[in-house]
Amino acid sequence: MTIYSSLTAGVAGLLTNAHRLGSISDNIANSSTQGYKRSDTDFHSLVNKGLGGEYSAGGVRATTQRLIGENGAYTNTKNATDIAVRGRGLLPVTTRSAVAQETHTKNLLLTTTGSFRTDAEGYLTSTSGLVLMGWKAKQDGTMPVHPRDTTQGLEPIKINRNQFLHDPTTKITFAAKLPPAQI
Repeated sequence: MTIYSSLTAGVAGLLTNAHRLGSISDNIANSSTQGYKRSDTDFHSLVNKGLGGEYSAGGVRATTQRLIGENGAYTNTKNATDIAVRGRGLLPVTTRSAVAQETHTKNLLLTTTGSFRTDAEGYLTSTSGLVLMGWKAKQDGTMPVHPRDTTQGLEPIKINRNQFLHDPTTKITFAAKLPPAQI
């Protein structure tokens, strides 16, 4: 074993440990973040093939994965457009500038929660300016069939504020029959 291979193995171990500590720090820092899905880091040993029968120290490598199947912290709100994904999945969003340029499918982002409000143009927008994406329902209210693993057909969700306006009632006819015991 050369001094280089022993130093390389030691440095690989230190870098891998720093990677794991970073993952732990993220989990602690975001433990009270709404909808945060924690990450987990695994260690893997590296075995190098020695050249000509020489010994090689190998090393270690870290892989981190976001555990999207787990639930984060949730809080009930009174706003009907506050959305969180429970279990496996994420919400598709895009930037407001991508909506304006109609490049929203190219600038797709994912989030676990969103406190959405309608903006001046009716788009469901988060406080950080991200616009919620979704599939548009057909005129009869049914959903079109799209593959689950594609962004095909995703559009910015826009709510028409005048969609639910009704004509006020001006006349009512009321009739009731009281039981004889209450007369």
